[in-house]
Amino acid sequence: MTQHRPIVVVGVDGSTESVDALTWALDYADSSGAIVRAVLAWQYPTSYGYVPDSGYDDMETESEALLRRTVEKATAERPGAYVEELVVDNQLPGVALCDMSRTADMLVVGRGSGGLRRVLLGSVSTYCVHHAECPVVIIRHRDERS
Repeated sequence: MTQHRPIVVVGVDGSTESVDALTWALDYADSSGAIVRAVLAWQYPTSYGYVPDSGYDDMETESEALLRRTVEKATAERPGAYVEELVVDNQLPGVALCDMSRTADMLVVGRGSGGLRRVLLGSVSTYCVHHAECPVVIIRHRDERS
């Protein structure tokens, strides 16, 4: 009989906060044996008013590179750490993460640190808290923890 390994989904967007969230998830995985799945979701900005005919491949490539760089930052001091990487296209980040929460044991997101974000949760973390189908952990940026 195989033992269930918990799945921890981490929202990643290249920010310092998302590196912190991924680092926290890796610490959790070290103690629990969990699988860490870093997810970057993107959608064309609504200001376009339409979906451009070109640029999809560029956005996909840039998203994959941003996800890879974020994972590299979080795993820099963890030789051999493994993180599943997934880019979700044409979906709002909160929606994509909550969809993934259906099969996850935990969802981890970072909290923004600029301006009003210090007082209020970011839109993605707020959405996830209200709509995720698993426990949600919100990680504040290191500079906010004092």
